[in-house]
Amino acid sequence: MKSISPIRLCVALIALIFTQQAYCAGSSVANKSVKIFKELIVEGERPEISSCLTAAIQSVKVNPVYSKINWEPEMSIGAVVKEYLVSGSLVKETTLKALALVRDERLLHLDNWTNVTINCQQINEGKPILSFKKDF
Repeated sequence: MKSISPIRLCVALIALIFTQQAYCAGSSVANKSVKIFKELIVEGERPEISSCLTAAIQSVKVNPVYSKINWEPEMSIGAVVKEYLVSGSLVKETTLKALALVRDERLLHLDNWTNVTINCQQINEGKPILSFKKDF
């Protein structure tokens, strides 16, 4: 049985790497799926998600149930955005998953993070209207 020389193995590996990079460079889906949510905001992509994220962060400051929100890095991949017309108005409905810290005013308490679904509705790109739903 003949063995493969180290040089041929390295050349094959380099060719495989360049082929994979060329494939990903031409695919917009591959590039967008690996971005984390904060990068989407900084780069200005998916503005409907960015506005809902900002509104959710502001909302928990006065929310009677939740005091903080934490986003998973892959959250933007799982965000669902629907667009439809109602009486001539463009409605964008965005659904996001997050972790929310349950507000606890007791002196001694443990952090109680819970999974929530945030529904964000924007009419004609106006101010987002939010609702929080605890996931079970």
